[in-house]
Amino acid sequence: MNEKLTEYTQRHKEWRDISTSQLSAANNILITISSGYLILIFDKAQLSKLHVDINSNIDWNISLYLFSVLLTIVAIFLGVLVMINRLYDFRISRHIALTRKRIYKKHSQKLPESSLGTISKWNIVIEQLNIIFKKIEFISLDDIDSFKANEVSFDNKFNRLRRQSKVIGSIPHKWTKFQILILLFSLTLYLVYVVRQ
Repeated sequence: MNEKLTEYTQRHKEWRDISTSQLSAANNILITISSGYLILIFDKAQLSKLHVDINSNIDWNISLYLFSVLLTIVAIFLGVLVMINRLYDFRISRHIALTRKRIYKKHSQKLPESSLGTISKWNIVIEQLNIIFKKIEFISLDDIDSFKANEVSFDNKFNRLRRQSKVIGSIPHKWTKFQILILLFSLTLYLVYVVRQ
């Protein structure tokens, strides 16, 4: 039984590592393609034709071109957000594993691994703002030393980190899909714009 559990654990670790490296490689490729595509289609002369007048008719060629450029910028922005989320997820996950090890070594106690509930869209927005604008509240060595005296507040802080890691770890796969769809839609708009020229 133990051998089978060890085998499954090893398989999980190997596939997690492959998934991590593949997502990072895919994101890097998508950012590179999006950036190159933006440089290819960017045309100051076309953008200078942009004129906003409520009383005039819409110039669909310029509109298609403008939407294509804007969507490409959004795809690049999503790629950068995916990268930031991956970096913070790795950093927080590494800290969680280190904290578990330190608590077990010093106090011979296991930290909670219970479920952290579902993730809402609001949780995602809040955590995005937190990782960009706030300092992450990591667990210090003093927190570990005073673990027995402050176990409830320690668990709250630890679970907060776990929740943060879960939320930002769930984002990159979704946003990579959106990045691909937005880039394809941008390409389609640009092709329609070229055909209409």
